Amino acid sequence: LLHPAQGRQSTMKTANRKLQNPKSYILNALITMTVSSRITATSLALLLVFFSRCEGSGSFKAIGNYHPKNDVAYLSAIASDLKAIDMLLLSEREDGFALARDIYENGGYSAPHALLNVVDGIPYNIPDGAVLTGTSLNGNPTTVTVLNGPYLKGDSPIRVEHSNTAKSICQRASLPNAVTDACLVEGGTLSWSGHTKTISYLYSTTTDIKSDHNIRNFSVNAKSKFKVNGNSNVGYYKDFQKFFDYFGTPDFADQIAVGAFEGNIVEFTQPGLRLDFTEFSFLARRSVIIHTCAYLIIGLFAIRELEAGLSHCDHRCGDSGCNPESIHALDGAVAFYTGDVYHETGKGNLMYGLAQNMCKEFRTCGKYATEAQGEAKVNFDIFLEFNSMQKNFDSSHCLEAKVSKEVIAHEIFAPLFQASLLALHMDKLQNTTETKAESLIFTTILLPLLRHCDIQVAKEIAYLIADRSAEDDTFSIIKIGFEENYRCVGMGCLNVGGIWDPLTNTYVEGAESCYVPAPKADSPKMNPFHGILTGLAFLFVVGIIGYFVKKRRDRYLKRKKRARAVFNENDMEDDSDSDDSSLGGSEIGELT
Repeated sequence: LLHPAQGRQSTMKTANRKLQNPKSYILNALITMTVSSRITATSLALLLVFFSRCEGSGSFKAIGNYHPKNDVAYLSAIASDLKAIDMLLLSEREDGFALARDIYENGGYSAPHALLNVVDGIPYNIPDGAVLTGTSLNGNPTTVTVLNGPYLKGDSPIRVEHSNTAKSICQRASLPNAVTDACLVEGGTLSWSGHTKTISYLYSTTTDIKSDHNIRNFSVNAKSKFKVNGNSNVGYYKDFQKFFDYFGTPDFADQIAVGAFEGNIVEFTQPGLRLDFTEFSFLARRSVIIHTCAYLIIGLFAIRELEAGLSHCDHRCGDSGCNPESIHALDGAVAFYTGDVYHETGKGNLMYGLAQNMCKEFRTCGKYATEAQGEAKVNFDIFLEFNSMQKNFDSSHCLEAKVSKEVIAHEIFAPLFQASLLALHMDKLQNTTETKAESLIFTTILLPLLRHCDIQVAKEIAYLIADRSAEDDTFSIIKIGFEENYRCVGMGCLNVGGIWDPLTNTYVEGAESCYVPAPKADSPKMNPFHGILTGLAFLFVVGIIGYFVKKRRDRYLKRKKRARAVFNENDMEDDSDSDDSSLGGSEIGELT
């Protein structure tokens, strides 16, 4: 397009590669076209596309020190779904649990759509992306965009997306503190530019505004989502495979969450794991639901996005502006790691927030995991790898990006080990259904990793958390089991630390870190006899060195003396008027 002599296909491939970072490419294109005077309408149109991408580049809200290259706000909004679920669960009422489950299954704030039932079907064919005009609940004109089209004449229902802006929002009416002003009226008409016939529709703002991008779908669709390109003939992504191998089913997280919503028993026959929620209080069930959603569903999906990014990485692309699909997946991983609540609280309610909370309890904050406040070392390390992956994807360094992914996939579980230990310790002290629920779910999340390392340890821990006896020191036994497998999981004692008591400024007794720094060696007291031997050895070495130095110097002086004698003798016998005859013997010797 920029160079008519080239084929359309090769030019478009170049354009697609440069879209990710197009500024230098645009400048070169402008110079080329200005010199050749070949600025066509098509070229200008393509340049406008480039410039629009340039304007958008870097304009998306930063997530910590990571700058996404794509708009992933709708992915981050999954954290708002979890926040609303938590708010409803805290009501400790069955109706609150029902509303929370509705958000879990149908979504809320993340990419919602409305399902409109069209009276007598649509009067004409409508393509995907068509913009229809209607009236909002506040009485103002509004627009909706057609999704999942095209739709043919007579079809019903149709999916549309409301045009949400900062000042105009449409949310499902059943959400906590829902804003519905910009929603279409529940019964009205829509018009499409260029068509005289209108579309009559009916829908409910309470039941017909949903999202496919909901927490439950992340788990029930794991069978395809956690495989390369959804290919059913290949295995699961490496990290998810450990969880599938343990639970024996890809939707294990949904089964746990639904069991907690309903207060039932959930059994996984393959590992012989039985999770009994029948005697759990509302708050205990709430703990299981929230932690399952945040860490076992959304947390694993963050790792899934990293794997998807690697599967799309093409190492043959070039030095820059490459792999937009990989970078989009990476941006999604960062969004799922932090969530949009992060921008409200500074830590959020997903994996990033857990790491921030745990580093204060285990004194693993700071760049070197030596502080009880500030940025968690885990988060510091993971964001370092996020930025490294973005750079490597952009420059087609796929193997280097894979190294970063492995570091993230290991360190991301450190806060979960911390949370499990803290919950087990609190349960040891308080022994309530709430503390039991906390320790049960956090430890259950880690069982697939432990089984991958040591099947017997995983079995023992699963038995302890499901059927504890009063005489068992569950905390100490599980702590030892964890510590024996840290290396296999891909972390160390320094990553986990120990339960820190800020009042005594030391670790809680029995909950210390297994990391033991090498002590600073004191200067040893030297035996006088050893001192004499050391002195004699030193003098002997000095003497040997001095002897060889003197011997070498003597040889040098002898050679110098012989050279002077030879030159002096030659100078006396030489009758010619040489230019060098004016040089004295000592000077010649120096030259020699």
